[in-house]
Amino acid sequence: MTELAHIMPRNLAQPLEQRRTKLQDALSGIPPAKQEQDFAAALALDKERRVELKSKLDELATDELERLLLLSAHRAGAQS
Repeated sequence: MTELAHIMPRNLAQPLEQRRTKLQDALSGIPPAKQEQDFAAALALDKERRVELKSKLDELATDELERLLLLSAHRAGAQS
């Protein structure tokens, strides 16, 4: 029983340590300047995409408001 208690934590920690080692090996092959450039490019793309989505949402909101105003005007004209 005591042997299992000593084996289990080591066995559970092994896959985590292997993943950490693989990640460090992968990152060590990329120069730091390239990492920073890739990160900056990803941030720029994300910011551009957010601006694009915001403008689309603004357009949708305007179209929806116009549609509601037209419906209101038609209803008001029909009741008069």
